[in-house]
Amino acid sequence: MTTTEHTAPAAAGANPLKSAAERIALVRAELDRLRAETQRLQADVERLTRERDEAIDRGAQALERQDQNYRARLATAERLAEAVHGLIPEGWDTGAMDHMPGIADARAALAAWEASRG
Repeated sequence: MTTTEHTAPAAAGANPLKSAAERIALVRAELDRLRAETQRLQADVERLTRERDEAIDRGAQALERQDQNYRARLATAERLAEAVHGLIPEGWDTGAMDHMPGIADARAALAAWEASRG
């Protein structure tokens, strides 16, 4: 600021201290606004982080339930396969039963399941 610029407000009758005080007040008001905005943003981040963590927990719990259900169904299928094997004597010609409704489908399903187990 040149000497002329510095003395011009005083020469014009303006109070340079009042002008500086107004600028300081404006800067402080802007700082207060920015602090409030920062606090709001921090609260949003905390809320979103909490919501994300809760969603992850819900997803993990759902996957755990799904896994338990799958394991229970697999155990049931294994028991049924053992029961079916127990009903058919060794060496018995079960091909004669293929004409019965559902037997061929059951035989195919059992064979597919056994093949999937390796």
